Amino acid sequence: MDIEAINLRQGIALTDTGETVPIDTLFDADGDECSAGDDPRAFIAQLPDGTWLSARVDGYEAVTLQ
Repeated sequence: MDIEAINLRQGIALTDTGETVPIDTLFDADGDECSAGDDPRAFIAQLPDGTWLSARVDGYEAVTLQ
């Protein structure tokens, strides 16, 4: 299972199976916890199977939602 998309404003991630999971923690460039408005660089989320995933925010393409 992998994360296909993230929504930092709503604090959710979309898995490749179509499930959404909450983003647990965001981190800034210094590795400190931050909020979505503080230029996060990485995040961690717990997947439905109980495993944890960490990823860089810049690994996802930015899109505009309407």
